[in-house]
Amino acid sequence: MEYGSALIREINRTFDGSVELIGSAETVIANMSYRDNPIDQAATAIRDIAGGHLFDNGNHRTAEVVAQRILGDTVDSATIRTATEQAGRGQIKTVEDIAGKLRRSEVSP
Repeated sequence: MEYGSALIREINRTFDGSVELIGSAETVIANMSYRDNPIDQAATAIRDIAGGHLFDNGNHRTAEVVAQRILGDTVDSATIRTATEQAGRGQIKTVEDIAGKLRRSEVSP
C-alpha cells in the first residue's frame, strides 16, 4: 500500500484532528523513507505522530492506524496499541525501542 502525507492527515481527521502542531506529515513520510523494513517504518510513524504529538487531536489513534496499515497482520494489534500509548506518554522514545516492542509480537509468515 502507498503511504503519503495526505493519507496521514485523512486518518487524523477521522479522529477530529485538524491542525499539525509540531512538524508535518511530510516529515513523517520522509523519516519513514530512511527505514528499510515495515517494522522500522511503523515505529518511525509511531514516534513522529504519537511521540511527537504531531496533531492537535487523535495522535495515538492516528499513529496506531498508520502502523496497522503498514504492518497488516504481521504484528498483533494489541502490541501496536501498547507501543503507541507508551510512545505517546514518553515511556519509549526511540525508533529502535518502539521497533523492538513491535518485533516481540511479530507473526512469522
